[in-house]
Amino acid sequence: MLIQFHSYKYIFIFFLGVLSSSNYVFNSAFGVININNSSQNIENTNIEKIIIKHIEFMDSNFPHIYISPINISIIENIKNTNNKNYTWEWSLGITRGKNTIILKNPSANHITKNRFYKVIKHELGHIYLNRLNNGNNKIPRWFSEGFCLKLASEISITHYMNIIKYINSKNMFDINILDEKFINNSKKDFEFAYSFSGLIINIMIDLYGEDILHKLVNELNNGLNFDDAFYKSTLVEFSQFNNILFNEIESKYKWMKLIKFPNFLFVLFPLFLIIAFFIIKYKNKKLLLNWELEEILENEENNDKIE
Repeated sequence: MLIQFHSYKYIFIFFLGVLSSSNYVFNSAFGVININNSSQNIENTNIEKIIIKHIEFMDSNFPHIYISPINISIIENIKNTNNKNYTWEWSLGITRGKNTIILKNPSANHITKNRFYKVIKHELGHIYLNRLNNGNNKIPRWFSEGFCLKLASEISITHYMNIIKYINSKNMFDINILDEKFINNSKKDFEFAYSFSGLIINIMIDLYGEDILHKLVNELNNGLNFDDAFYKSTLVEFSQFNNILFNEIESKYKWMKLIKFPNFLFVLFPLFLIIAFFIIKYKNKKLLLNWELEEILENEENNDKIE
């Protein structure tokens, strides 16, 4: 997760305080990696393998970036009671600028090691984008988050379900106001923004090919602003893509609302069983009456023959 840190200075005070001679240091294609790890469950050697592999993947598939040290701190979950911005509470990791990553201790947040490793990859994606040679051109937050979600293999059915439930509210799907949802202190909007960002990236790949991210990032690295880089990579105006996007979501993913239908059936299942029981009981009773009637008629017919 990328975040502006003017409201999180207290974290950096803590970060500086925990730095010690026990830091784990190794080299990478992005520069020297310096890890300060407060977790007893995550080994530094495993973190190193994850980082090296992911950096090599980005370095071989996207434009090269300049080399500079990266400081990674794994800390306990700290709540800032004096600040009304809940972004840190909702996040598992944050990136500061071009050189600093802060991660929450996975054991304190009850996430698996695999989930934690994906968070590391996600934050490294932010470091990469922050180091692009794009001058003062701002990369939209939604693209940054979607890019990092995609490269860290984090996009899941949960993200799709988070947005499909708003499919009847078209105004929710306006990319031009999507970045605002990351910072307005609404957890619902925060989760929607993340989920929608990942879905946008997948739709871009569906529409414009597997190499669209490489093309777009390459144009950003050449100094183009995002709208111009998007057009040069897709030959589609970004404003036009905003309209195309919702139509794609409606046509391809609206059916996913039906996934919740079985849950509705599950709630009603006991009632269905009761109704089925009475129907079967009624049919069996009717069948028995028919048998009894047939037996009576058969006996009467036999009596007639005897007489």
